[in-house]
Amino acid sequence: MRTDYHFAADENAQQIIECFARMLDTAEQMAAQWPNQANGFVEILAEELLWIEESGGNLSALKESFFAEQIKNIRFTLDKIKESFEQSEVPNWVRWQLPCFLQELREELYFWAYVHPFPERWNYYYKNEFAEHHQNTAVDFQKSKYEVSIFVPAKDKLEYTKRCVESIRRETKQAEIAYELILINHGSQDNTQDYFESIPEAKILCFKQNVRMMAFTSAMRVCEGRYMAFVSNDTVVTKDWLTLLYRCLQANPNFISATPTTPNVSNFQSTAESYANLEEMAQFAAKHNQDDPTQWEQRSRILPVIALYDLEKLNAIGFGDRYFRTMEFWDDDLSLRARRAGYRQVLCRNVFCHHYGSVTGREAQIKENTLQKGRELFIAKHQADPWNNGAYYDYQLCTRLQAMDLPATKQADILGIDAGFGDTLLQIGNILRKKEIETNIDSITSELQYTRDLRMLSQSFCSAKSEENILGLLTEAFQDKKYDYIYLGRPLEDYNNWKKLLTELCNKIKPGGMILFYLSNALNLVNIQSFVSLAFPFGKERLNYLNPEHVRLYLQQNSMIATLERKRGWASAALLGQLAKHVQSPLYVGEAMSQALDTIGFYYYAHMKE
Repeated sequence: MRTDYHFAADENAQQIIECFARMLDTAEQMAAQWPNQANGFVEILAEELLWIEESGGNLSALKESFFAEQIKNIRFTLDKIKESFEQSEVPNWVRWQLPCFLQELREELYFWAYVHPFPERWNYYYKNEFAEHHQNTAVDFQKSKYEVSIFVPAKDKLEYTKRCVESIRRETKQAEIAYELILINHGSQDNTQDYFESIPEAKILCFKQNVRMMAFTSAMRVCEGRYMAFVSNDTVVTKDWLTLLYRCLQANPNFISATPTTPNVSNFQSTAESYANLEEMAQFAAKHNQDDPTQWEQRSRILPVIALYDLEKLNAIGFGDRYFRTMEFWDDDLSLRARRAGYRQVLCRNVFCHHYGSVTGREAQIKENTLQKGRELFIAKHQADPWNNGAYYDYQLCTRLQAMDLPATKQADILGIDAGFGDTLLQIGNILRKKEIETNIDSITSELQYTRDLRMLSQSFCSAKSEENILGLLTEAFQDKKYDYIYLGRPLEDYNNWKKLLTELCNKIKPGGMILFYLSNALNLVNIQSFVSLAFPFGKERLNYLNPEHVRLYLQQNSMIATLERKRGWASAALLGQLAKHVQSPLYVGEAMSQALDTIGFYYYAHMKE
């Protein structure tokens, strides 16, 4: 496949890209004519690779890349090919690893040398080149060899890898879903490669050097299945795991990924489990794993320790981005690109698998601070914080809503205002669907960085230039609509004209409907500590204080009945007691003082009187 490289415009860059094209053609000829003239093909490739290395060595931007490591991986591959000259069938090194590694080296050089140093080029690259440069061309989507390609990357930790692979082979039935197993040795120093080579029919990629994101992008290139399953090597899959995830993806043409619940994962992707060992875990999962679409949750983002993807949709948007060289937040980036393309990601709460938790990645998180570095990379790429508004749903609010006796209707209309990435809106919809209530979401946002995210999950969407513009849109663009649920994503005190905003929201709510919002407590522990020290709270540009009771009374004046729920902090009793000695108030005595100081804010569940 010939691919355009728009920014490889100077003579040296053009020569490099042409050299890669020749090398890929040579690799293809070697596979087609194997084993005839194999030695000559290897010598040609070795010479071309040396020229690539010398040319790339002059590009200072490649110091941030894994260019040098991938050069070593290709040399290692050529050495392995030499050892395979006596084989009559085309070996894995020739058929899969060599072309894949060459494609990855080409993209590593192109991105880090000709795209990344120039932020003004990023938009064009990601819009026009990224997906095409990472496309899988091995699968025929009309008549694929397999239905699913399962890939497992591993770096050392052989004991965990064995449990993982053995569980896949035990719990995944070829008779139900034809699958291939792709095993990726990502620079292991133990006996991982020997173990992989002992697995019959496995397709193996062996990286001599760890090149981080390239293990993921390489895996996608060699899949021959219509769907691609990523399984982390620190997991154990369970009965019917793939069948149930597969049914989910096939249920809706907009679903791009399906993920099971597991322990030891953030983003509220766990479920209540009870077992003491793997045998008990298997028994728990066998009872838990059922075909139940009511347990499918559409989510704004997914953290995939295990995930099944629609490969054709991944071809349209690209999979892992090598820009996230720390291996953190690549999944947040994929989630963002998926939802902005109009695809939906599903957490299947009807499927449970075991996850030990960061067996491979924890060391780098501690030593290299990869989480913070990855977060900074995400912000630089998208101008939005992946841990900010609506990246994951408001757990306390949604848990409370789920426990309520909600009106039984066939259809519920939801309005979100400044709902960030939108995960809380989606979770409200998930809660209602579990109660057999279909939902429709509309959105307004004044936070322009979230415009593309909210537009794709909303039936009607408006972008507001200011707070005043939000009020105008409520009375104009949405003038004929009323809602069963209205969710305000930012704290109420953020809005200067909060009274008028609440009045407009009360006018938009249906009889029996509910407004959900949050109010920060300006008199919490952190702020009081600052005030006692005659300082302003760290990181705050301004601090607004609204009396929680005054807000409740204002809602009452607008025919609303408001229930308040405190959001508690995590301060220790000793710290609360020490601070309480410095704060004197006749309104708060004893435990009441500690409770007031440890209250971060207040949730309001405001019902319209019927």
